[in-house]
Amino acid sequence: MLNKVLEYLFTEYDFHLIEAKHHAPNIGSGKVLEKAGMKKECLLRERRYNENTNSYDDLIVYSITKDEWSNLNNK
Repeated sequence: MLNKVLEYLFTEYDFHLIEAKHHAPNIGSGKVLEKAGMKKECLLRERRYNENTNSYDDLIVYSITKDEWSNLNNK
C-alpha cells in the first residue's frame, strides 16, 4: 500500500522528496518504511508526548527522493 502512495505522489504530483516519521518504540513502522525503499535520516529526540507512558518519545525520520524511488521501481 505504501508503494502505491509513493507512486501516486511521485507520478501524479511530481513530488521531489517524500518524508515520513514514526515513534521510535514502533519498530514495525520503520521496517515498513525501509521495505518501501525509504532511508533513515535522523532521530528527533523527545518530540511526541506519550500519554500511555507519561513520557516523551523520540521520532525517527525517513525519506525517499523521486530518483531513488524510480531506480528501485524501474520507472
